[in-house]
Amino acid sequence: MERGKLQEVPIRCEADYYGASLLVAREIGLHSAPVSRSSWVHGCDVLPVPRPAFTPMQDDPEMTHLVANQRTADWWIAHGYTKAIAVGCPFVYTQPSRSPRVANSVLAMPNHRPKGVKSDGNSQDAWLRKVADLQPQYQVTISVYQDELPELLPTIQKLGMSYITGAKLECDSLQHIRDLLGSFEFVVSDAQGSHLPYAAYCGCKVAILPPYYQRLWENIKDHPHMQKHPSMKDNLVYYTAENMHSRMPWMFPASLNDAICPKEWADDLLGVTERKSSEELARLLGWSADAPECGSIPYPGAAEILGAVNPNLEHLESLRRIEKQSQEIVELKLECKALRAEAKRNQKRIDSYQPFAQSTSARLARGFYSIEKRLRAWFKIDVRKLQR
Repeated sequence: MERGKLQEVPIRCEADYYGASLLVAREIGLHSAPVSRSSWVHGCDVLPVPRPAFTPMQDDPEMTHLVANQRTADWWIAHGYTKAIAVGCPFVYTQPSRSPRVANSVLAMPNHRPKGVKSDGNSQDAWLRKVADLQPQYQVTISVYQDELPELLPTIQKLGMSYITGAKLECDSLQHIRDLLGSFEFVVSDAQGSHLPYAAYCGCKVAILPPYYQRLWENIKDHPHMQKHPSMKDNLVYYTAENMHSRMPWMFPASLNDAICPKEWADDLLGVTERKSSEELARLLGWSADAPECGSIPYPGAAEILGAVNPNLEHLESLRRIEKQSQEIVELKLECKALRAEAKRNQKRIDSYQPFAQSTSARLARGFYSIEKRLRAWFKIDVRKLQR
C-alpha cells in the first residue's frame, strides 16, 4: 500500500533532490540546508565512463560539480568541467537500515519514465505479470513510481500483489529507500538504473528479469533535455539486452535463486571510498556561515564548520577606523547644517536692517554723530566720566 506522505523538500538546486543536502545539514547541527552553489549528481551513473554522449545536469563549467567516483570525475575534468570532485553518491551518506531482512522477500522495481516521456504501452504490464509468477515461492512487493501509480494500479490489483510507492522529492526519501531496501532479500527490475547498485550496496541480491525494458528514441525525443542534447540518442545502446549482458552478466541469473549481491561493483560505482566528512561536504557545497540556516550556531562555530576564513586583526582595525571616520563625517555634516541655518538667520536679520540704513533719518543720524565725535575730540570730553 501507499506509504505515508513525508514533508516535501523545496528544490532550489540539484543538491536538494530527495533531501541530499538536508542529510548533510543535519549532521552539522542545522535544521535546514543553505542553498548550494555546487551541483551534486543525485542519481547513480550505471553507464561506463567515458562514453559517446553525456551532458551534465548543470551545464556551467565554472561550477563545482560533485560526482560519485574518481573515474567519473576524471571524465568531467577531461571535458572542461575542471572543478569536478568525487565525493560519493548522496545515497552512501544515509544510515544503515535497522529493519530485519525478510527471507524470500522480493522488491520488484520496474523502470520508470520521467515526465514528458511517452509510455511504452503494455511493456510494464507484461513485466508485472512475469513477476507475479514468482508467487507463492517468494513474497513479492511492487515498488511503483508515484506518477505511474494510476496507470499500473489496475494490473497490480488484478494480479493480487501488494505495492508501495517509491522515492519522491521529499526530505527523507534517501533514508526511506535505504530502510526499505534493507528489509528485502532480492531486488529485481526490467532495466538498469540507480536502484540496482543502491540495492546491492544495501546487501540485496539483484537481478534483471525479462521481458527487458527497451528505451526507444521515438518515446523520449520530445523531452526538453533530449531536444537540447540530441546526442543523448547514442546512449540508448547501453540499454539493449546484449549490451547489459556483456557489462553486467551477474544481473541475469538462470533463476532468481542464483542471484548474487555484487557489493564490490556497487561500492565502486557509488564512490564509497570517496565519501567526505559532513563538514567537508558543506564546504564543497559552497555553504556560507552567513546563511540564515546557520543562525542556530554561533558565527565562530559555523565559520569553523564551513571553513570560513577568519579576518586578520589589521583588517578588523581598518574596518573600525572606517566606521569611526564614517561617524565623524556624519557629525560634521550635521554641524555644517546647523551653521548654515545660523548663517541664514543672521543674513535675514542683516537684510531686515537695510531699509533703515538707507533712509533719510539714518543719513541725518550719521551726520549728527560725526559732529558729536569732533566736538568731544576738540574739548576732550570723556563721555564715560559724564555717565558717572
